[in-house]
This record gives sequence, structure tokens and C-alpha cells, in this order.
Amino acid sequence: MTDDIEKSAAHWDAMYGGPRPATWHANERISDYINMRLFGESGHWLGHMFQDVLTYRPQRLLSVGCGAGDHEIAIARAGFAEEIHAFDASAVGIERAIARARDEKLPVHFFVDTFETFVERHFPERFDTVMFVGSLHHVENLNAMLDKVREVLTPDGRVIYNEYVGPCYISFPDERISLINRVLRSIPPEFKITPDSQWRNPTLEEIQRLDPSEAVRSSLIPQFLRLYFDIEWERGFGGGLLHPLFQHLNVNRLELNDAGAQAVISMLIGMEQLLEDEDLVPCDFVLGVARQRSSVLGC
Repeated sequence: MTDDIEKSAAHWDAMYGGPRPATWHANERISDYINMRLFGESGHWLGHMFQDVLTYRPQRLLSVGCGAGDHEIAIARAGFAEEIHAFDASAVGIERAIARARDEKLPVHFFVDTFETFVERHFPERFDTVMFVGSLHHVENLNAMLDKVREVLTPDGRVIYNEYVGPCYISFPDERISLINRVLRSIPPEFKITPDSQWRNPTLEEIQRLDPSEAVRSSLIPQFLRLYFDIEWERGFGGGLLHPLFQHLNVNRLELNDAGAQAVISMLIGMEQLLEDEDLVPCDFVLGVARQRSSVLGC
């Protein structure tokens, strides 16, 4: 277990220490598509979450697995929360986050911690909001994590989650792999990393070598959230096709945003919507808010 924690921390240190890789939702057209799905209008999901979905302004917010602090810095800049505490296992990411918060004099307190030691840490004060943005799917012991979240939440506290909830280890069934690769073959070569790009599931050796925590229990997250909390608001935002495709696309070419790039992005968005509507591809990403529950059933 200790080796896995160290591998994951080293993996993210390397990520935050070098050029940040593009994510499937970083593309402007994809981001607009996601926000239209979620809220029926453009704009970053954080703004809609804190201004339109939450019915209160958080006084003490805890962000679990904050990376380099991008979301926490944005929340503080906008004044969406009075005070923010956030941690991550990546010392490199936290160092960068601390520097940014200090330079801008923002009320964000960053610290280095792991999921495993977090569940044992004592917090003298509770938080009215706990947030997971792409971090809960890195947690192996969901019971321990959500027990801790319940402990640190105020009686009327809320959990915000923006998560990948697709197959564990991002290992897709054969039918989905076939669909992904058929779509890849339809994309002009200039928009792909290599002309013959094909999706294949990661091997056990690759999982262990890169980041053993990646999507370790991802498909169980919706069930566990419902065991521990009451879901107040939740919406899916796709990714069943676009997420795996973007690992094989030439994002620099797509960012030129010329007519060819726009046509490819429009085609892929349409493909995902069609395949979801026909129940051929599931929705792998979800944004939601859950409420503290007075008792837990089934655990």
C-alpha cells in the first residue's frame, strides 16, 4: 500500500512539475457542450455551482485532492467561499498552489496530505462544504473516506462532487472499445496523434507502473454516495466517448479552431450524444451536490 501511495504521489509530482497535459474537457467547444448539458447555458461549472445550485455561501470549505489548486484559487478569487482549506499528495502541486494564493493574498490554506492519512487526521472545526473535483475516483477505501467526510461535515453540510464514475481503471468492455476505435478510424489522420491510433485497455503492469490509484473504485462512487448521503442535485455530462478519444487526438491541431477542427469536434460531440441516446455508450462523468444525512443505512 505504501508503495502505491508513493507511486501515485510521484506520478502527480511529475505531472505538475512539467507541461500540463490537455484534458478532454479543456477544449473550448467541449467545455461549452458540457456546460450546456449541465446548465443549459455557457459559463464555467464552478460559477453555476456556487451561484445557482448551492443555496448558501460556504463559510469553511475543504477540498480533497486539490492538485495544483486551480479550482480553489478560482473559488477564492470569485469570493464564492469565506475560507478554503485544501490538500493533495503532490508536494509539487501544493507548492505551486501556496505560491499563487500567497501572491494574490487569497483565503486558501493548502497543505500536503494523502487520502490515507487524511482519514486519521483530527480537525478541531467542522466544514460546511467538502469538495471532490476529479479526486474521489482515486480513493480505494471509499468507506473510510466517506466516513471521514461525514465526520468533518457540519450537520447540514454539503458535498460537491465532479467525478469520473465510469469503469474501474478506465478499462472498457469490448463493445465500447469497438465503438471508440470505429470512431477513431473515421477521424482524419492530421487530427490524431498517430494515423493508426487505437484504444486499448491498460494492462495491470501499466496501472501499477503509472498510477495505481487511477479510477481504482470509480464505478462504485454513485452507489457509495447514495449510501452515505442524500443526493440533492446531480447531472451527468457525458465523456463516455469523448474522454477516451482525446487520449488519441492531436489537441494542438484541434486548438487551431479552424473549420476542419470545428467540424471534427462537432462530429464527435454529435456521435457521443447519439450513442448515449441509443444506450450504446454510458455517461461516465457526473456533477452533483449531496447533503449530510443523520444516519447511514447499509454500511
